[in-house]
Amino acid sequence: MTTKKSFPHSIVRPVGLQDFLLIAAVVSLCVVQLKAFASDPGLGWHLLAGDYIREHSALPMTDFLTAGSYGKPWMLDQWLADLGLATLYSFGSWPLLYTSYILVYLATHFLIVYPFLLRVSGAALLSCFVTLLSFKFGQVHFILRPVMLSFFFFAIVYTRGWTIYIAMREKRSVSWVKEYALVGVSLLLWANIHPTFILGLAFLSLVLPALFMERWRAEEPCNVGEYLPYLYFLLVAYLVTLVNPFGYKLHAYILWLGRNDFVTTFYSEWQSPNFRNDEGMYTLIPLILLICSMYL
Repeated sequence: MTTKKSFPHSIVRPVGLQDFLLIAAVVSLCVVQLKAFASDPGLGWHLLAGDYIREHSALPMTDFLTAGSYGKPWMLDQWLADLGLATLYSFGSWPLLYTSYILVYLATHFLIVYPFLLRVSGAALLSCFVTLLSFKFGQVHFILRPVMLSFFFFAIVYTRGWTIYIAMREKRSVSWVKEYALVGVSLLLWANIHPTFILGLAFLSLVLPALFMERWRAEEPCNVGEYLPYLYFLLVAYLVTLVNPFGYKLHAYILWLGRNDFVTTFYSEWQSPNFRNDEGMYTLIPLILLICSMYL
C-alpha cells in the first residue's frame, strides 16, 4: 500500500492567474521598456547630487549643477533618493540600479496592490485585472528616477488608509499600532524621497469625509468620539512629514511648485491629461467605469 506524499502549502501551491500575470509583467518591463529606462536626462543630476552627499556627508545648500542657477539657494527635496541612487551605483553600477528599481516596481503591484485587492474583493480575476491596469498606468513613469519610488509608498499609504476606512465603516477595531508604524515610516521616508508624499496626505485626509458621507447617505447617527483616533492618526501623519532637512519649508516649496507657471508648463506630469490621445483615453475610460460603479 502506497501513501500519498504531501507537501507544505507554503512551498507548493497551484499555479494561478496571478502567476501568469507576474510573468507577463516581467516580460513587459524587461523586453519592452528597459531600452529607455535610464535615458531620462535628470538621472545624471540625481547621481551627482547623491555623490555630493556621500562625499561631504551633508546636503548641498546651493546649486552646483545648472549654469543658470549656479550658486543660488537650492532645496534638494529628493536627497534621500539621490543618496540611494548614488550608493547603489557605487556598489553595482547599472545592473544593480536596474534590478533594484525593477524589483521595487514589481513589489508595489504584486506584493502590495494585488494581495490587498484580493483580500478586499475576494475576486481573483477582478483583482488581476485591476492590478494589471494599475501596472500599465504606472509604466508611464517607469523611469530610473526617484518618482518611481513614489508608487511603492503611495501603495502602502493607500492600502492602509482603505483598511482603516473599511474597519471604521464596519465598526470593527483598528490595529492602530500597526497603522502608525506602517504609515508613519512610509511617510517619513517618502517625505525625504519625493514631493509626491503630499498625495498620500491628501488621500488620508479624505477618509473621514468619506465616512461622514457614508453615514449621511445611510441616515445613521455620527458619533464624533469614534473618529478621534483617526484624527490623532492623521495629525501624526502630517507631523511625520516635517521630519526632513527643511521642515515646513519643504511643504511650502511644493505648494509653490504647484503654482509656478514655468513648472506646470514645462513638465508634462504637472499638466492635465490630454483626453484626445491614447494615454488620455486609457485614463478617461477607467475613470468613467469607476464613477458608474459607485452608483450601481
